Amino acid sequence: MYEEAGGPVFPVQKSSEFNNQHNVYAQTGMTLRDYFAAAAITGLMSRHGNTGSNADNAEVAYSLADEMLLARES
Repeated sequence: MYEEAGGPVFPVQKSSEFNNQHNVYAQTGMTLRDYFAAAAITGLMSRHGNTGSNADNAEVAYSLADEMLLARES
């Protein structure tokens, strides 16, 4: 699930050893998708005259987060 959501926002190295030439990270905290959604909703909520419902704003924020994750792949 974490990889589908962009992985961890602030990964920490689990050990100084390498696992098949890849760093081994421990998941702590929110995913990158959650981080992007939090940034997006901050902008949405700061708009003057925002009349959307909380549920609508949350849906838009995660939609924007998903688009940001897709943009990282290209």
